[in-house]
Amino acid sequence: MTGCADNTYLGDQDGAVKGANEAIAFDGSFKAVTRAEKVGADAADILGNQFIVNGFKFANNVRQDVFKDYTVNWTANSAGTTLSNTANWEYVAQTHYFALPSEGQTIKYWDWSQDYYNFAAFSIGKGNTLAEKPAPNASINNDITDVVDPETNTVFATTFNYDNVTGWPYFLRGSKDDLAECYISDMTTVSRADYGKEVVLKFRSLAAKVRVAFYETIPGYSIKDVMFYESTNPTAGQDPETDTHPFATLFATNGFVTKGTLKIYFPTIGSENTGNPDYNRVHIGHEVGGASGHVVRDFKQYFGLLNYTSKERREADGNFYLGRSSASATFAGNTENDYYVKMIPYESDNKNMELRVDYTLVSTDGSGETIRVYDARAIIPSIYTRWQPGYAYTYIFKISDNQVGWTNPTLTERAGLFPITFDAVSVSDDDTGQQTTITTVAAPSITTYQKGHEYNATNTYKVPVTDDDAIYVQVMDVDTKTLKTDLNGIGKSRFYSLSKADASEAEVIDALKSSSPTITMTEQNSQINNNITTIPGASGNITVNPGEAAKLTPDAAGTYAYVYDTGMYYPAVLETQPAGWPTDYYTNATCTTPASSTFSSSATYYHKIDTNKVYGVKVIKVDN
Repeated sequence: MTGCADNTYLGDQDGAVKGANEAIAFDGSFKAVTRAEKVGADAADILGNQFIVNGFKFANNVRQDVFKDYTVNWTANSAGTTLSNTANWEYVAQTHYFALPSEGQTIKYWDWSQDYYNFAAFSIGKGNTLAEKPAPNASINNDITDVVDPETNTVFATTFNYDNVTGWPYFLRGSKDDLAECYISDMTTVSRADYGKEVVLKFRSLAAKVRVAFYETIPGYSIKDVMFYESTNPTAGQDPETDTHPFATLFATNGFVTKGTLKIYFPTIGSENTGNPDYNRVHIGHEVGGASGHVVRDFKQYFGLLNYTSKERREADGNFYLGRSSASATFAGNTENDYYVKMIPYESDNKNMELRVDYTLVSTDGSGETIRVYDARAIIPSIYTRWQPGYAYTYIFKISDNQVGWTNPTLTERAGLFPITFDAVSVSDDDTGQQTTITTVAAPSITTYQKGHEYNATNTYKVPVTDDDAIYVQVMDVDTKTLKTDLNGIGKSRFYSLSKADASEAEVIDALKSSSPTITMTEQNSQINNNITTIPGASGNITVNPGEAAKLTPDAAGTYAYVYDTGMYYPAVLETQPAGWPTDYYTNATCTTPASSTFSSSATYYHKIDTNKVYGVKVIKVDN
């Protein structure tokens, strides 16, 4: 014992519990997707002046709960009024949401015999209220299925429950709009060096933010009247205009969450994971809806009307045309929140996203010529649609001159050819970097991606220095909605440098087929690898099978083209029997079933010649 007036320590050894001025206290901040943090009163306002925290330590390798779902409340100008409040956040004697027995929430002190504490928290935000009482025995998601349709602005929550596999999961239940107003923190590990300071919890929005935009680069034409499909399966042969509407729409294979129960968990906590880029990271999981009522989904999501721009040259006056460059892309929705729509995260790997549109081409030469294009499509592979909390995703679609579409309003067969590609998706995160993929709307649909690449005015990639900098490619079949797995087949997946800086996809197609092309293509065999097994993601590597992806490593700035040989041919439109029939004519697109000697004008045939070959093409610009 000591007799000093300033009795700082209850003991004088390192393992002792320090005195009253060493009470545990909290501070909170909100980590915005703009990478700017809100702190103090601003952060408290976003969090609704309240969060629920769980904290634990290990004593002799035995876990001990220190803060078991404590409620922490903000009161302006209250810092220093109690030993447990040094930053306007108080937990002592506050109402415990889960009805803690006995004396309720008490003061806690740092235990200097412990190497570290772990803390995690959540807030329902300022627009919601917690349910009047928690779900019974809420340790797993089945325990909170007591309310199928949560009341407006009401969120149901469970306690943190220890799980050595998923790491301290808890559950939040509500509608999409209510859950989107909630905030969650990563697991925060506080080591002994920081004992005595406030525990700073950094919150991020539970929701992801998504927006879509379009621009076009078709020479001689502007685009207007873009119409989006409401269904991925319109009736065969019907006028597709009856299945379209002007609101920008994306489809998801497994749908977008509209309400239900989310599992919030931490799969990579613990000292054994400190080297993992996902260390202490919070994750969100949910299961397919059903009798247990985990989540309910809608397979389409609207993003609003397009904000068209003015004409380019001599076409009709009016603000009803798509932007002409990536810097002037036409966004859907309104300027509120910079066109973003809040969405519930989806981190599993089975959600391809699909776009289907009709649009009208208008000649820019003043002739008044128009061409209506039907059912142009793009499919974004699921590995690039794993939405995470606090991320902001921008899907930019570029309509160019390389797409197999329909210029006939029936959907029974492809009655015409039309080039179109789409650039899609820019992603920025609050603390783990950027991710951009570029997806063509074509048959097939091609996605390119480079870690750390963020959508910008030029939309160029950088010259790779390491594998992390390489450009990665995947190819999707737009009809079967499946990933191509044969990129490692002989001659299937190729990479070229181009002689023309502003070459288009159509010029690449011409160079592949024509005896007198307008550009020169030089194959870069040493700069493509079609047998890779990993793609570097924003939060760790993504595993793929050999043949599912290609790695591009261009060694200098320039314009390049990725080419995928589909092994298919375009249909030949034949009214009468051609000369030399049936040599080189087939009844299937892969030209493996020869046509019979009897010609039929009502049948569809495929002529196996180079000019009819179907290629998937993506022009790629690389800069220093």
